Amino acid sequence: MYKFAIMSKTSYSILVCVLFSANIFGQYNSVLAQGDWYKIATNKTGIYKLSYSSLENLGVEVNNVQTSAIKLYGNGGGMLPKLNSDFRHDDLVENAIKIYDANSNGVFESADYILFYGESPHIWDYDASSGLFNHQTHLFSDEVNYFLTIDNQSEGKRIKSKPILQNATKTIRSFNTFSFHESESENLIRSGKEWFGERFDSQNSQDFDFYFPNLDQFSPLSIKIAV
Repeated sequence: MYKFAIMSKTSYSILVCVLFSANIFGQYNSVLAQGDWYKIATNKTGIYKLSYSSLENLGVEVNNVQTSAIKLYGNGGGMLPKLNSDFRHDDLVENAIKIYDANSNGVFESADYILFYGESPHIWDYDASSGLFNHQTHLFSDEVNYFLTIDNQSEGKRIKSKPILQNATKTIRSFNTFSFHESESENLIRSGKEWFGERFDSQNSQDFDFYFPNLDQFSPLSIKIAV
């Protein structure tokens, strides 16, 4: 009876600690719970431009919008971690953006635009052991969603300018680039997450073209194939 009482007390203490931690670190409401939000989808990694007309097409009331009130949220590309123990954001995080204000009057007008870094749902992870990048296809989405809002309660996060380095001593003349072909059109058991590309049956030879402009003909090339 004594041992049972001790175990119950310990379990109760652990439960109290868990609830206390949840109250401290948990988030009760998403940032999407308040205000008007406008969804923007990207499918390639790069710099995206939102013009005055882009905001109009999204349904933003663009009359007298303060540039400082424009905010963009999103968690980038890639899938959520498989393990619960791995890090993930509790909510959407604000992204730093660049706003070009043509006449610097602080009001978003027809000549102004927004620049932001958008990502592909499919990501490349660097493998330090092999020195190569591994491609990971998103199994559940072909797009990454970002959310724009106009919030006058605080100033939005902005990209900060970096100082220009003078008297550079190194010139970059080459860089690594990569591409993939993975159509994910075949599922052998019509279930699960194992998908494949074109089927080699009656047609046992197929061509897949990759285009790399300004390719260095003397640099090594790495090819990964799964069949």
